[in-house]
Amino acid sequence: MFEPWIGNQWNSPRNYFGGKRILVLGESHYCSHDEPELIGNSQPNFTIYVVETWAIKNRNRFFTGITQVLSGRKRWQLAPAEIENLWSSIAFFNYVPVFVADRPRNRPTAEMFQQGRARFADFVDREKPEIIIVCGYALWWHVMKGLSNQAPAEPHTLPSHAIGSSTAIRMKHPSAGFSSDEWHRVFAQHFGALAS
Repeated sequence: MFEPWIGNQWNSPRNYFGGKRILVLGESHYCSHDEPELIGNSQPNFTIYVVETWAIKNRNRFFTGITQVLSGRKRWQLAPAEIENLWSSIAFFNYVPVFVADRPRNRPTAEMFQQGRARFADFVDREKPEIIIVCGYALWWHVMKGLSNQAPAEPHTLPSHAIGSSTAIRMKHPSAGFSSDEWHRVFAQHFGALAS
């Protein structure tokens, strides 16, 4: 199973978010096309490597979108230390616990999504995020359907939903056609509600 990224300021009252615990929930990882034997398996530290490499040190559309949603600013407006501080203040977790395929756009199987349910619930119970940003409408549907006794009948109609004491927010996947300004407003609305 992939270990989640938990920034070293996750529980600090002086983190980027004033001590609030923000979890960004991604869907899945893909392995290299020259390592097809990894499909259906995992490498424990891969998520940590991906966040360090693509969210903090380099650029990637997915992680740039998340950075901009959380900060309310364009990535080029942020100093490298600010980006590192932001990512050191959050957790990032992929719902599907194994490599899905050796190239993007291949969807996880129903079984792969099922494998993630208990692991995700355990993480939420243990780490107690206050806000969970669910990246992608398809993932949102699987997360909502995976809630044993809280599953809403029509999850695609809900912009947010309580998962235990956490507020989960449905967000469009940060890829093509994604507006970080629009989704920052949604995040800011929920983040503001934590303080009131």
